[in-house]
Amino acid sequence: MRSTLVTSASRIGRYLGAARSEAGITQAELAERAGISRTWLIYFEAGKKRRAQMDVVFRVIHALDCELVIQPKRPSAFDIEALVGR
Repeated sequence: MRSTLVTSASRIGRYLGAARSEAGITQAELAERAGISRTWLIYFEAGKKRRAQMDVVFRVIHALDCELVIQPKRPSAFDIEALVGR
């Protein structure tokens, strides 16, 4: 699966649903891996969880062995390393 620009919570759900499907994992399997209900996952993948808690979203991301990357729209807009103190 290639990376994609995500601009909303509902779009994250649809993208992760596609990643799950491509990986050959059922919703029931992913829900169990992430420690969430299948019902929650169904709504999330359908883009109907517009205000999903980030900790739950991260459990889904990690259960799919994916990662979330944040970057500025313009790479020269700021020095992220200086901001986070690395």
